[in-house]
Amino acid sequence: MYKIFVGFIFFSFFATATVPVNSELNAVLNSFHQAAGEANHKKYLGLLAEDAIFLGTDSAERWNKSEFSAFVKPYFS
Repeated sequence: MYKIFVGFIFFSFFATATVPVNSELNAVLNSFHQAAGEANHKKYLGLLAEDAIFLGTDSAERWNKSEFSAFVKPYFS
């Protein structure tokens, strides 16, 4: 019984610890999509880290931030 109780406490700790991370992640993704919808190039790319790698839909599409910025800029004009 003790092992079950300790296991329950252990797993419940990790289950509740992910809630803030998920809400923060959702907020960033929502901001990312909102910036795209508003064609806000500065805000859109500002949400990416300097060393970000953007993965396209094709397996060969991998861009660093500056390459991706050059690629998407015409779509934000």
